[in-house]
Order: sequence, then C-alpha cells, then structure tokens
Amino acid sequence: MPFYQALGETLGFPYSGGIDPDQTRSQTWVLLLVLVGIGAVVALRRGIGPVAAFTVWSAIVIGAWRSPGTGVDALVTRFFYHAMLRTWSHVYLLAPVLAGLGVVLVANRVAVLGRRPWFALALVAAVFAGYAAGPAAGYARIVELSVATRYRTPEFVRIGPDDDAAIAWLGAHVRSGERVFNSPNDGSTYLYVERGIPVVNIYPLGLTGVPYTYRLLQTFDTYPTDPAVRQQLADLDVRWVYVDTDTPGIGSAGSPEDWAGPDGFRLAPGLQNLDGLPGLTVAFRSGSVTVYALDLDATGSGRGALSGR
Repeated sequence: MPFYQALGETLGFPYSGGIDPDQTRSQTWVLLLVLVGIGAVVALRRGIGPVAAFTVWSAIVIGAWRSPGTGVDALVTRFFYHAMLRTWSHVYLLAPVLAGLGVVLVANRVAVLGRRPWFALALVAAVFAGYAAGPAAGYARIVELSVATRYRTPEFVRIGPDDDAAIAWLGAHVRSGERVFNSPNDGSTYLYVERGIPVVNIYPLGLTGVPYTYRLLQTFDTYPTDPAVRQQLADLDVRWVYVDTDTPGIGSAGSPEDWAGPDGFRLAPGLQNLDGLPGLTVAFRSGSVTVYALDLDATGSGRGALSGR
C-alpha cells in the first residue's frame, strides 16, 4: 500500500469493520480535534505523553498497512496476531484523549489570558454540545447497526445449524484413533469441544513450529500426486475432512513461512474444489458444510503402501 494511502487509513478514523468494510466513512471531525490536541500540547508543552504514544502507534499502523507482517512494526503487531483491527484500535483509543486534552488546554489558556476562569467551563461545554449535536448525532444509529450485524442479523456465522448437523453426524461415525482434517475458520473446532473428536487444526493460519498444520491447509488437495502429503495424512490418521464453503474472510499477514500471503482468504487453498478427488467421497452434506471420507488406499498409494506394509 502506498504511503499516502496508509496515512489516510490510519488517520482518517473510518468506521471499518462489518459496518464499513471498504473503510470509506472517515471521521474528519475526530481528526481535527486530534490535531487541535496535538497542537495545544506542543505549543504549551504540557501532556507530551499521549502525543508520543499516538505518534508511535500511528507509525506502527502505517508500517503495518504498507507491509503487513514484515518490517520493524511486525515486532509489535505479532503480539496482536498481525490483525489490523487489533493494532489499529490503539490509535482510536488515544484519539479522544488527545481531543479532550486539546480542548481543556485551549480553554484553560483562553481563560487565563482573559482572566475569566468561568470562560474555560463555558468553552468546554460549548465544544461538547456542538460535537454532540453535530458529528456525534449519528453514533447511536451506528452502534445499533453494529450490534445488529453482530447478533440480530450477523454478517457471518462461524458455527450454525449446518455445523451442528455435521458435528452430530461425525460424532456418530468417527471411530477411536481417527482424526478430522479441518480449517478452524469455521465450526469444525467444536468437534473437539463438544464431542472430543480430535482435529488437525485449532488456529486458522496453522501453528508456528508445527509445520503440518499450515502446510496441509495449503496443499491438502495435492495428496493424490504428492507422496509427502499422503504420508503426513497417514501419520495423523486422517479419516475425515470437514469443509465449510461459507466462511468469513480473515487476515493472513504473518502466517507461518508466509504460506498464505498478505491478502487474506476465506477457505484455505488446500480445501477448495475437493469433489471428485480419488479416495475422497462425500459422506455428509448440510448446506455449506461437507464431510468427506478419506481413503488413502484408494489413491493407489495408501497407508499400507506408505508405511511399507
């Protein structure tokens, strides 16, 4: 992302999230109040701490926009799983601090110069009333929309009736020692939570230090022609594959070995277009969720062949 665009994303204070996925609804008044706050702090040399914190976090977020998961900023963003919204939130949290600090410092300075202490209170009240009647007037509606798109009419559902049906079906069919290959960006992890059924993955991007978790997410669909993938599946005793094609988009910056790239994904590459692969048959399907039965012997290089038996 070019610098100017990263700067705009960082300091434009868009709503973002599910209510503004394209980040087009900037909050200009917030930026103006923040700039007033920074100007007042610098001019009066009071309250430099919040300005320093805001500057540092803004630099981190700009760096994260320009090169997700890499560079010096990644030393910080990795503590937030390189998730932009989690990192970006620090800039938003400091904005009202700077805005309030600026209003108070300016009002106090005006009152001191005019030798009218009451004027400080009047000026702060006027700014508060003006902001409440103007820019903030629509906040209640935005909050209502945000809550609704999360609970009443959610933008996405990671675990729903289709997942419940698939989990119940697998609960009745998985035998001891069998494992389910899955992507944690859906309801499949509830197989273990609700039924104690072992799954391969518990983190959407795979686990650093456990290469098979993310390499299979990337290359599972190559098992018919890749003996290394078949061997890994045999070693893990994978007998079932759980796929949900209706999953939310997730960020992928900072994935182990950068296997997923910086652009994010919905369904892991290795779990796409599985119908018709040798040794893989549809055992259960409900809506967007499909459970496949995997028979490595049917590929011609099954478990017995791989282990030398």
